[in-house]
Amino acid sequence: METIDTLREAIRRVFTEWEKLPRIPSDWQIVGVQDTQHDRYTLQHVSFAGDRYDTRLLAYLEIRDGKIWILTDNTEEGIASELVAEGIPKAQIVLGFYSPALREVGEFAVV
Repeated sequence: METIDTLREAIRRVFTEWEKLPRIPSDWQIVGVQDTQHDRYTLQHVSFAGDRYDTRLLAYLEIRDGKIWILTDNTEEGIASELVAEGIPKAQIVLGFYSPALREVGEFAVV
């Protein structure tokens, strides 16, 4: 079982890599917001469309009971696979955007 600090660090590394992605067009960026006090994490796409500020939620994660819960994932490859690549076992990742019945047939944690 990974420690909370290990889970936090894996999320930080994944978000840092997203923030480094090239900005094309240059008026947008990806921003990771990390609330380690409450263990809530968001990855957002922010830009200006003309004079209007625009933001899109790419991912929302929480750490609950020693597991990373992915509650929103609008990324192409999936944040879960990036966390696994960072060394987090699948048994400690819950795809919370799926119903419990669907989670039971998947390869990640159910709860």
